[in-house]
Amino acid sequence: DARCLSCSSNAHLFLQALGVEQLNDHEILVKFALPGFGNKTAQEQEDILTYLYANWKDLQLNSAVVETLKETNFVANANEFCKEFFKPEELLDPSDALLTSVFSGERNKFPAERFMSDGWLVILRKAGLRTSTEADMIVQCARKIETMGHDIMSSLEDADDFEADFTDSKNEIPFEIWSLAESVVNVLFANFATLYDSAFCEKIGKIAFVPAEKGFPSIGGKRGGRRVLASYNEAILLKDWPLAWSSAPILTKQTIVPPEYSWGAFRLRSPPAFSTVFRHLQVNVIKNLVMLKLYPLTFCNETDCW
Repeated sequence: DARCLSCSSNAHLFLQALGVEQLNDHEILVKFALPGFGNKTAQEQEDILTYLYANWKDLQLNSAVVETLKETNFVANANEFCKEFFKPEELLDPSDALLTSVFSGERNKFPAERFMSDGWLVILRKAGLRTSTEADMIVQCARKIETMGHDIMSSLEDADDFEADFTDSKNEIPFEIWSLAESVVNVLFANFATLYDSAFCEKIGKIAFVPAEKGFPSIGGKRGGRRVLASYNEAILLKDWPLAWSSAPILTKQTIVPPEYSWGAFRLRSPPAFSTVFRHLQVNVIKNLVMLKLYPLTFCNETDCW
């Protein structure tokens, strides 16, 4: 850099008297090496990365270095055709099982192979590499699952057909997606102590990423309703299924039910809201009344049949 001057040890006092600032290696890294990383030559970039990796044990103790790294675009992504550099916080941790599963195939979201080593991942995590333990990443995972589910269900002829055969695997979410959705919920609740707050629950409670069943639930090992993805604020608990099984998706697995203290934040209600129960009654009572009208009166009258 044209602003830097090298000199012999004998000239230090002279330069100091002139007011020339003297920098150590860490300060040079912060002030000159990392800023504008993408505009440097390939050799300069390589030298900077080599120095960073080789000296990380000491560099990680310098807050100025760490903060500068967080704001520097110096990481290539796994798409070999992409020539851009990214901040660590713009990429996902490739060792995070949930993120690699949810965003499988999206190479732009992960670091290049060079940064896959344990040593580099330690550096990138310190500088902000994203993991699934963070609230906004859980939200991103949930939205990704919701999109996958929407794309699948919209391709079906009539996914909401009440008369559809609940055992027909062509009319439901594939088990692989359903299982992946459950993995997102599991990570969510494994880290719930640090993730929980009303705003977070309100946001994620509206996203249809939760594995649920529609129709008669699976009880006693028998195959029940078809697999769907639901939001917490529209779903009902398994114990409430008789009240609304035809009008709301059912959380059939206890492991995906939030802690009771958070139900209000998720807008999860037990018993279900009256409007939900009423819709169920509309579907079933009216349907049964029509059936009774058509029933041959030689067998019984409406009152006896009901």
